[in-house]
Amino acid sequence: MRRWHWRAPLTHKRRNSTREVRAGSATGRPLRHRIPSRGGAYATANNGTQYFLSALEFFGSVDNRIAIWAATNTKSIQTTPAIQIQNEIVGNTIVYGQPPAAQQPNIPVGKICAPDLFMLVGCGLLNGSLLGQTFTVHAPLIDSNDDRMQQVMFADGKLWSTVTTVVRTQNGPTRTAAAWFALTPGWSGSDLTGTFAGGGYVAVNGQSVMYPSIAVNKDGKGAIGFSIVGPGMFPGSGYAKVSLATGATEVKLTSRGVFPDDGFTGYPVFDDRSGRWGDYSAAVVDASGNIWVANETIPCQEFAGPGNGCFRSVLANWGTLVAKITP
Repeated sequence: MRRWHWRAPLTHKRRNSTREVRAGSATGRPLRHRIPSRGGAYATANNGTQYFLSALEFFGSVDNRIAIWAATNTKSIQTTPAIQIQNEIVGNTIVYGQPPAAQQPNIPVGKICAPDLFMLVGCGLLNGSLLGQTFTVHAPLIDSNDDRMQQVMFADGKLWSTVTTVVRTQNGPTRTAAAWFALTPGWSGSDLTGTFAGGGYVAVNGQSVMYPSIAVNKDGKGAIGFSIVGPGMFPGSGYAKVSLATGATEVKLTSRGVFPDDGFTGYPVFDDRSGRWGDYSAAVVDASGNIWVANETIPCQEFAGPGNGCFRSVLANWGTLVAKITP
């Protein structure tokens, strides 16, 4: 997926004032990522409008504000480009914050070198050293990224998106969850406005839901796809249907992981104890209004031969699951 950054100065309009904005700054604070809306309806206001959303939590804490951005006069790209950009900060949405690394099932030392499973640097080394660094064999934690804005869709007159967030369910420990938002952009003359239409959380008690993406059809019905992992669940993938009328439904699995994430980034000698997971997932709507989601999981890619088993590369063992959902 593409990460969007403004690289050149743009004309920035905010509440009847105009000033220059350079890459990564707005209202005096860094905006890490402004994610453009994709798919869904075309916004015809102001001679063509491209909407963006960005999260406003920068310091490892929590926040409840979302910034709506609008690049207007986009039709001018076909002739003499004259794009204007402005933003509106919408407060009192739902609280989101920096997510912790996700736990996954640990592997007993005696099973590390089993025929159907091997840890990258664990097999034969056990508690030892590698390239001068000592380590204890374990299933690495999984990096849940941060609470930056994920994929944005403009549908049913609203901007829909998700972030990975810290959460604590009623009877469970602190884990990660998907927070979802629907915001309604509007215009007061040529000034951008925005309101919070609704939102909520997708969480599973004791497990970590992470790297969500949302897609919504023209009827306002959609789905959120994500990866899911926990102390008793290898990394897999799942989804929840979503709408403003019903909120998010219960979680369904699209794939159940069969091994721990065991890429090289999860070992101290290479990086740290948090294995690098996919930065993004994806969700789209097809012509019939169905939702397609793509999420990272740990599959078994079987191969035939002596002893059989599951294929993996030397440095990583992840896969991608694509699923069709009827909302």
